Amino acid sequence: MAGRIERKEVIYMLILVSFIFGVFYFYKGQYFLNDFMGASGQSRSTGMVVQRTQADQKFKKAIEASLNSLLEDVLIEMQEYRKRRKILDELVQPKNLRDPKYIIETYQIALRTIPDLRQRSDNIIKVFSAKDAELKRMIQGRSPSAQKNILQSWSTVKAQQVDLYVNYFTIEQTILQRYEQLIGLYYKNRNDVVYYPEGNSVAFNTQPLNAQASAFNQDIKRLKKQQADITK
Repeated sequence: MAGRIERKEVIYMLILVSFIFGVFYFYKGQYFLNDFMGASGQSRSTGMVVQRTQADQKFKKAIEASLNSLLEDVLIEMQEYRKRRKILDELVQPKNLRDPKYIIETYQIALRTIPDLRQRSDNIIKVFSAKDAELKRMIQGRSPSAQKNILQSWSTVKAQQVDLYVNYFTIEQTILQRYEQLIGLYYKNRNDVVYYPEGNSVAFNTQPLNAQASAFNQDIKRLKKQQADITK
């Protein structure tokens, strides 16, 4: 329906907003800023303003640019994933399963779409891995204490935000597998599918096949609920 915000889009938005707040914490965290700017323990306790050198300002801007780049990369990857994911959701609609020739087309599209989605979900996680290595390169030459505190702050962000992505897409991989099995079931038994136009629904003409299809659909719903639960 036009103008309707789909549940999947809401979940993706929650993940992205959650990550943005995590990065804000990482960048604005007291220990992170004070340590890499060279503030003393006394200045931290009294809240005194530390005069930053030109080199410190350059480093600060580099960190900020790196985090902005991370957000942009993740946003781009998520947008592309969402577009492709809608294709898969559309494939299992009754209108695309109402005739054997449509089922063949649906199966062929799924053969291209599902591997692509798997690769895209992997790419999203790899964005964080690449940023991890980049950050370690950027802090080379800083004091040992500054490096330690920066990496600890980054680890906090990863624990709170990156794990969310990993858990979400781990479940997503299983969902893709269930869709693959469901569409494969319709494809292998396409001549046994009956379309009911009055209710815009499809069913197999044998109970065992209907039971298999129902099990796949119920599993998909259960897994999607798990995804929704971890983004609350």
